[in-house]
Amino acid sequence: MSNYNFLKWILIPLLSTILTSCLKQKIELIIYNAKIYSVDEQFNDYSAIAVSNGKILDLGNPSDILNKYNSSQKIDLQGAFIYPGFFDGHTHFTEYARNLFEVNLYGSTSWNEVLTRVQNFYNQHPKITFIKGFGWDQNNWKDKKLPNNSKLNQLFTNIPVILTRIDGHALIANDYALNLAHIYANQTIEGGIIDVNEGVLSGLLIDRAQNLIDPILPKETYQEFVKKVQVAEKNCVAYGLTALTICGIDYAELMWLDSMYNQNLLKIKLHILLSDKPQNFEFLAKRGIIKTNHYQVTGFKVYGDGALGSRGACLKKPYKDDDGNYGFLLFPYYHYDSLAEVFSETNFQLCTHAIGDSTNHVVLEIYNKYLQPNNDKRWRIEHAQIVDSPDLNLFGSVAVIPSVQPRHAIEDMFWAQDRLGSKRMVGAYSFKSLLNQNSWIVLGTDFPAGVGDPSPFKTYLAAVFRKNANLQPESGFRIQEALTPKEALYGMTFWPAKGAFWEKDLGSLKIGKSADFIILDQDLLATKDSQVLKINVKATYINGEKVY
Repeated sequence: MSNYNFLKWILIPLLSTILTSCLKQKIELIIYNAKIYSVDEQFNDYSAIAVSNGKILDLGNPSDILNKYNSSQKIDLQGAFIYPGFFDGHTHFTEYARNLFEVNLYGSTSWNEVLTRVQNFYNQHPKITFIKGFGWDQNNWKDKKLPNNSKLNQLFTNIPVILTRIDGHALIANDYALNLAHIYANQTIEGGIIDVNEGVLSGLLIDRAQNLIDPILPKETYQEFVKKVQVAEKNCVAYGLTALTICGIDYAELMWLDSMYNQNLLKIKLHILLSDKPQNFEFLAKRGIIKTNHYQVTGFKVYGDGALGSRGACLKKPYKDDDGNYGFLLFPYYHYDSLAEVFSETNFQLCTHAIGDSTNHVVLEIYNKYLQPNNDKRWRIEHAQIVDSPDLNLFGSVAVIPSVQPRHAIEDMFWAQDRLGSKRMVGAYSFKSLLNQNSWIVLGTDFPAGVGDPSPFKTYLAAVFRKNANLQPESGFRIQEALTPKEALYGMTFWPAKGAFWEKDLGSLKIGKSADFIILDQDLLATKDSQVLKINVKATYINGEKVY
């Protein structure tokens, strides 16, 4: 072969390939041959994504992306599905972390089973000096009666035992713990109940009465906190969660989380609301809204009432199954009114827990007193569980954001009507009606409260099909309030980011946003109800880094 032909047929194409490769921009990650749902405003879809410096550099088709960029990490997904990372809009993440190291009482079918689980836990941890458990629910028991601590006292005479109900709004303690905390039968507390039967403590402490036990709780070290939170994070990213809203922690715990981020011990992104306490108000008033690449602190979580399951939710009319009991507000009216007045003059976000129709009415009335139409303060009502129909428009009138938990509807559906009666069920768990008020809604789980695990797939199943993990009821619970698949997806990604003032960086896949996404083996939006919980998360990425 002549020198000319050698150059023409071998050397020139080789040099051209090398030159083209050199001209391509070198980046960290290219994924192609995927079905990519951006969940942006136009709901665009793509088939390739380029990631650089933790951000989405480009989106397009494989030929465009591969011709423009080069990477040592090129992943051919062969048709698998990419979604934005799930964003849980309401959690108690750090409490979930602690619960993982306590007695697991979820799914217990009787008080005797609860006691057996506690005894087994103690046998497995004989050196333990304080027993805590979480997750019992008397509504799952045959007699559906709240327990008393007589048997607990017989089993545990020399160690404190505290077992918290599934909603976090009631606990039962043995006498040893009650005596340590100096809790007696003649005590009262505003916004809570110290339950007494025939002059004797039953062990039940409801809502703010639970705070009386706090002084005797074991002091947690930072190292213990880190260990628990890292296990919790591992569970969350395995479900495809890349961001969470934490509803109600103290600033001291916030500082521990900040330390974890600074030491690169935590990846998941957190929107944090501080608890309704003077020391937290003082802390954030000095600091102002906190925004970092890892977490944001935008305001406060305030408790309006208790939970429906423990009959602490405040209702306009008495409980149908407990005549004369209306539930109660946890604080006087002026507490909520004064907070709203002060916060209306600031940029702090006010997010209030409201379960009962009376509480929702009170909070909405106060919000409407201080907010202007079309404001962008993004004040929220957490749960908005039972809303009287005439009060629905109070969400839309001043842009109040409903932050709801579809799984609560499915967990409560077997007994909620016993509490409320059929007429009030019209305003219960009405997520579609709430969505229509502002054309967007925040979805979350409230994990561990009420649900246990942090599965966003169960949220989707409950929101779209209105069914539980056993696919019950067959026709869907109050199916007229179901969300469409796209609405549910927005509610689990972009809208929670918007509800956290984080939508410019999180919640959808757009050029310039954080590369927080998940890879699924099935197409969630096209999945039948029977297949939703069979979807596998193949990978979870946060800032372009594979964390699962």
